[in-house]
Amino acid sequence: MNQVGAVRIGLLRRNGGDLINDYYDDMLWMGLAMLRAHALTEQAMYLDHAIELWEDVVAAWNDEFGGGIPWRKMQLDYKNAPANGPAVILAARLYQVTGDADYLTWAKKIYAWLDDTLVDPETHLVWDGVNRLGDGRIDKRWMFTYNQGSYIGAGVAVWEATGDPQYLEDARRNAPAALARFTKEDGIVYPSGQGDGGLFVGIFIRYLIELDRAVGGDPSIRTVLRNNADSAWAARTPDGTHGPDWSQPHSDDVHLSTHLSGVMLLMLTAGLGEA
Repeated sequence: MNQVGAVRIGLLRRNGGDLINDYYDDMLWMGLAMLRAHALTEQAMYLDHAIELWEDVVAAWNDEFGGGIPWRKMQLDYKNAPANGPAVILAARLYQVTGDADYLTWAKKIYAWLDDTLVDPETHLVWDGVNRLGDGRIDKRWMFTYNQGSYIGAGVAVWEATGDPQYLEDARRNAPAALARFTKEDGIVYPSGQGDGGLFVGIFIRYLIELDRAVGGDPSIRTVLRNNADSAWAARTPDGTHGPDWSQPHSDDVHLSTHLSGVMLLMLTAGLGEA
């Protein structure tokens, strides 16, 4: 059994034998992982898994607040960026793999809702969600690297699928605003804690890298990423793990999610060309 197959079995075991769960953003990340597994192995099983996850997610689209994918099944009227950004990415990539135009239609539809509802037209930053507290309000004080990264990824993914420059331009407008908002004076990205939050900065980094590749190299993005990678490497623990703050060593236990963000930073920036 290869490593991809072993990971699949582990995921199924952890989730009671099923890929489907109650959180739409989690299923979307799983679907994207399955597409990568399909690209690596060419096994149809992984594409089938991605489609199965997509079909469960897209069935939750509803007209509350004009549309959108909910965050979880117990809260179908709470729509947020962490669910809708990855939904766009998965739909656009399923279109590229299968050629089924229905996926592209959904990618554009979900992107339009996300862009119209949760993107600040003045700053180009992405608010977290609408109706989290059941009050119909947008969480304008809630902004995370997760939101910015998945929105950048969504714009790049639909641009790759359509060639429409507006999607890429949206991502290019968000990136400098997000870097200004989420980096400290020394240029290091603010830590997002541990647990689920530990992955937020990794998501941000992954899609900044994709934007950099899409535009053929952005010196401002590359400089920030290289500086963060150098700092994170210098701040690694004696065990070689990466804590939540890439500017200083971490003395307590490091969660796997937090370490993974550091690993993504180092692996993805290693392939960057010169700024």
